[in-house]
Amino acid sequence: MHSLPVWPFRRARRKGSVGVDDGGADQDWDASSVVRTRAGRWDAISFGRKGFGYLGVVARYRLTIAYDGTDFHGWQKQEPPAEGPLGAHILERPTGEPGVGAERAAPTGGAPERARVVMRTVQEVVERAAREVMNYPVTIIGASRTDAGVHAEFQTAAFTVPDAEGEAHRGPPIDRMAAAINSRLPDDVLVLAAARVVDDFDPTMDCVAKGYCYSVHVSRERPLWDRKYVYHCRQALDAAKMNEAARVLVGTHDFAAFTAAGHGRGSTERTVIACSVERVPEERVEIRVAGDGFLWNMVRIIAGTLIEVGRGHRTAEDVREAIASKDRTKAGTTMPPEGLCLKWAYYVGDPVPAPPVAAGVTIPRELIERAVKSKEERRARREEMDERDE
Repeated sequence: MHSLPVWPFRRARRKGSVGVDDGGADQDWDASSVVRTRAGRWDAISFGRKGFGYLGVVARYRLTIAYDGTDFHGWQKQEPPAEGPLGAHILERPTGEPGVGAERAAPTGGAPERARVVMRTVQEVVERAAREVMNYPVTIIGASRTDAGVHAEFQTAAFTVPDAEGEAHRGPPIDRMAAAINSRLPDDVLVLAAARVVDDFDPTMDCVAKGYCYSVHVSRERPLWDRKYVYHCRQALDAAKMNEAARVLVGTHDFAAFTAAGHGRGSTERTVIACSVERVPEERVEIRVAGDGFLWNMVRIIAGTLIEVGRGHRTAEDVREAIASKDRTKAGTTMPPEGLCLKWAYYVGDPVPAPPVAAGVTIPRELIERAVKSKEERRARREEMDERDE
């Protein structure tokens, strides 16, 4: 795969010693003049001396990751205080137990801080492996913050390393990078691909659409071999009625009734571009949802609502009324995480056939155009800030 050109980061005002902030208290860069990621972490290093200095040319890499979420506390890194209720609970459990990271995080410098527990998350284990491979304290940013127990076949992440002209290339060649990272990962997570991308690639903001699947095992007998990847439903489900209700969800709506409290989003409006229910074998039902983005627990609440329709407890009209009400109590239950899997994500410029095509989903042209426009606006703002800083 050919490397793409990268742009230099803009200048930054130096306020202290040269260093990289990994989210700790020793940040010494002016927040108004350093590129910051959506996750709130700094993703650059300074090569400047006094006053202003170039942050240097950087190399940004995109990773496609798959994982079994059973023994992870979700995607996002979590480091609760060791003396807090959650930290104390974790430290009481046996060290090395799946899903538990009982090591205490070292202070990051500056003012003394409380000891913290490093929970086992996908972001944490992939980031640690990438740091070893790249010999640099990279910060991995992911597209979807999947919850504990949720799986992924197509998570997208990215990280940046300095790659100034004249310096030796950091890390292995791009065609061996995925294998190098995988050699340092546990068995329940795998990097499927690594690629060099432009330095303003954003796994979250650049995503046009993504697709999830919620799998249900419909039988009086509980599943055995794939029990960690399906929800067990003992009652019969009417897939035709579920499909009728699923069609009601397609379109741009305010999905306030289909998100958990404390979702933290400024807007609850989202576009669902496809929603269907299919009986795969006789005892398996798959609820497939694709959209431009999802709120916290949104897909699991959609699945819970449609399953109640399949049981005869709700109708398609009830789903329509739930959307209009914007009231969480009008929608169905939040389903357990094990049945949910992130199946694909589509980015502008992805090779054809893209994952949505394989999933039978057509991405509306307006969503692609909106994503392209948003990217151009972000680049224009960045260039304007570059000019002001020079």
